[in-house]
Amino acid sequence: MATVYGVNKTKMNTPIGANLLDQGVNKGNVCFMYDTYEASGLAAASVIELCDVLPDGAVITKMTLLTDDLQGSATVDIGDQEDDDRYASAVDISGQATTYIWPETAAAANIANYGHQITAGTDDQIQLTVNTSAVTGTIKFGVEYSI
Repeated sequence: MATVYGVNKTKMNTPIGANLLDQGVNKGNVCFMYDTYEASGLAAASVIELCDVLPDGAVITKMTLLTDDLQGSATVDIGDQEDDDRYASAVDISGQATTYIWPETAAAANIANYGHQITAGTDDQIQLTVNTSAVTGTIKFGVEYSI
């Protein structure tokens, strides 16, 4: 039977130069930010910026979106200024109360962005983009990250 190593474990086995890992990837501190927004007739294509700007080097590990009974039929994308649906696309927030947990809710679709590391670019501000319908109701959002 063979012993094989993950990408980061391989780098840790030879900790020189380019193999040194950022703290958010190995033995980082878990942090959490939370925000809430009370929508009132929020139109399609509106953007809701949530939480503070994430620090450079932060590694996103989990997001939670909770809503109450929003009126109409609405979907939102969860992303940032660089990629408006980096974390989730067309999350249905219409009708009954919604709980969406990233990456668990759609794990297969989100594998590419799990562990996304924030850079000095425009990916540090989490945002929801309303895709359809006017939205009225409470939106609560939390993001967990390692730094």
